[in-house]
Amino acid sequence: MEVVENLYKELKKEKSDYVLIGEEAEIIKGLTKYCQTDKDRLFWFLGGPLLWIFEGRANKRRYEENNVSKTERKIVYILSRYEVTFKNDYCVLVRKNININ
Repeated sequence: MEVVENLYKELKKEKSDYVLIGEEAEIIKGLTKYCQTDKDRLFWFLGGPLLWIFEGRANKRRYEENNVSKTERKIVYILSRYEVTFKNDYCVLVRKNININ
Protein backbone atom coordinates (compact mmCIF):
# COMPACT_ATOMS: atom_id res chain seq x y z
CA MET A 1 0.00 0.00 0.00
CA GLU A 2 2.98 2.27 0.56
CA VAL A 3 3.80 2.13 -3.16
CA VAL A 4 0.27 3.35 -3.96
CA GLU A 5 0.60 6.24 -1.49
CA ASN A 6 3.97 7.27 -2.94
CA LEU A 7 2.61 7.02 -6.49
CA TYR A 8 -0.33 9.26 -5.56
CA LYS A 9 1.98 11.83 -3.95
CA GLU A 10 4.09 11.92 -7.12
CA LEU A 11 1.11 12.12 -9.51
CA LYS A 12 -0.51 14.83 -7.39
CA LYS A 13 2.24 17.20 -8.58
CA GLU A 14 0.69 16.94 -12.09
CA LYS A 15 3.86 17.31 -14.14
CA SER A 16 3.61 17.39 -17.92
CA ASP A 17 5.02 13.87 -18.24
CA TYR A 18 6.14 10.86 -16.20
CA VAL A 19 8.12 7.69 -16.85
CA LEU A 20 7.38 4.93 -14.36
CA ILE A 21 8.86 1.46 -13.95
CA GLY A 22 8.39 -1.57 -11.72
CA GLU A 23 5.52 -1.78 -9.26
CA GLU A 24 4.25 1.69 -10.09
CA ALA A 25 3.85 0.74 -13.76
CA GLU A 26 1.97 -2.43 -12.75
CA ILE A 27 -0.38 -0.44 -10.51
CA ILE A 28 -1.15 1.98 -13.33
CA LYS A 29 -1.70 -0.90 -15.75
CA GLY A 30 -4.34 -2.28 -13.39
CA LEU A 31 -6.04 1.07 -12.83
CA THR A 32 -6.30 2.22 -16.46
CA LYS A 33 -9.32 -0.03 -16.99
CA TYR A 34 -11.27 2.29 -14.66
CA CYS A 35 -10.40 5.49 -16.58
CA GLN A 36 -12.96 7.19 -18.79
CA THR A 37 -12.46 6.96 -22.53
CA ASP A 38 -13.03 10.00 -24.73
CA LYS A 39 -16.40 8.56 -25.73
CA ASP A 40 -17.39 8.08 -22.07
CA ARG A 41 -16.37 11.66 -21.32
CA LEU A 42 -18.47 12.98 -24.22
CA PHE A 43 -21.57 11.12 -23.03
CA TRP A 44 -20.90 12.28 -19.49
CA PHE A 45 -20.96 15.94 -20.60
CA LEU A 46 -24.03 15.43 -22.77
CA GLY A 47 -25.90 13.24 -20.30
CA GLY A 48 -26.79 15.78 -17.69
CA PRO A 49 -27.43 15.42 -13.96
CA LEU A 50 -29.47 12.22 -14.13
CA LEU A 51 -26.72 10.34 -15.97
CA TRP A 52 -24.12 11.75 -13.57
CA ILE A 53 -26.00 10.32 -10.59
CA PHE A 54 -26.39 6.89 -12.19
CA GLU A 55 -22.78 6.78 -13.31
CA GLY A 56 -21.52 7.87 -9.89
CA ARG A 57 -23.45 5.09 -8.19
CA ALA A 58 -22.31 2.51 -10.75
CA ASN A 59 -18.66 3.56 -10.35
CA LYS A 60 -18.91 3.42 -6.56
CA ARG A 61 -20.36 -0.09 -6.72
CA ARG A 62 -17.71 -1.21 -9.24
CA TYR A 63 -14.89 0.14 -7.06
CA GLU A 64 -16.29 -1.60 -3.98
CA GLU A 65 -16.70 -4.94 -5.81
CA ASN A 66 -13.09 -4.79 -7.04
CA ASN A 67 -11.64 -3.53 -3.73
CA VAL A 68 -10.26 -0.30 -5.19
CA SER A 69 -9.04 1.91 -2.35
CA LYS A 70 -9.78 5.63 -2.01
CA THR A 71 -6.19 6.47 -2.93
CA GLU A 72 -6.42 4.33 -6.07
CA ARG A 73 -9.65 6.15 -7.00
CA LYS A 74 -7.78 9.45 -6.75
CA ILE A 75 -5.06 8.03 -8.99
CA VAL A 76 -7.70 6.99 -11.56
CA TYR A 77 -9.04 10.56 -11.55
CA ILE A 78 -5.54 11.94 -12.18
CA LEU A 79 -4.83 9.33 -14.88
CA SER A 80 -7.84 10.54 -16.86
CA ARG A 81 -5.84 13.71 -17.63
CA TYR A 82 -2.94 11.77 -19.17
CA GLU A 83 -2.28 9.67 -22.26
CA VAL A 84 -0.97 6.36 -20.93
CA THR A 85 1.46 4.26 -22.98
CA PHE A 86 3.10 0.98 -21.99
CA LYS A 87 6.40 -0.11 -23.56
CA ASN A 88 8.32 -3.13 -22.26
CA ASP A 89 8.47 -2.57 -18.48
CA TYR A 90 7.94 1.19 -18.72
CA CYS A 91 4.81 3.26 -18.37
CA VAL A 92 4.82 6.72 -19.96
CA LEU A 93 2.26 9.35 -18.98
CA VAL A 94 1.92 12.51 -21.09
CA ARG A 95 -0.54 15.23 -20.12
CA LYS A 96 -3.41 15.64 -22.59
CA ASN A 97 -3.84 19.02 -24.25
CA ILE A 98 -7.45 20.04 -23.88
CA ASN A 99 -8.14 23.43 -25.41
CA ILE A 100 -11.52 24.98 -24.80
CA ASN A 101 -11.51 27.89 -27.24
